[in-house]
Amino acid sequence: MPVLSLQIEYKRSAKFDDRVTTRVSLQEIPSARMELHYEIRSRKELLATATSCHAFTSTKGNAIRPPKQLMTALRKHWLV
Repeated sequence: MPVLSLQIEYKRSAKFDDRVTTRVSLQEIPSARMELHYEIRSRKELLATATSCHAFTSTKGNAIRPPKQLMTALRKHWLV
């Protein structure tokens, strides 16, 4: 999936040996694009937030709808 955009806001820096956790979430069921939201933490302290936007494309690079399997799984999760 091509990345169309990426936005990162750094809050604090991590140290070399810090263990960090990245939480990735979807806030909307995707259409031709899918936007992912990220929270990066170390010991519950927020280090950064980010958003990336991706496009669903065919092997030729044309915009397409999301795969049916993905949409079925997402609808089941959201109970839509």
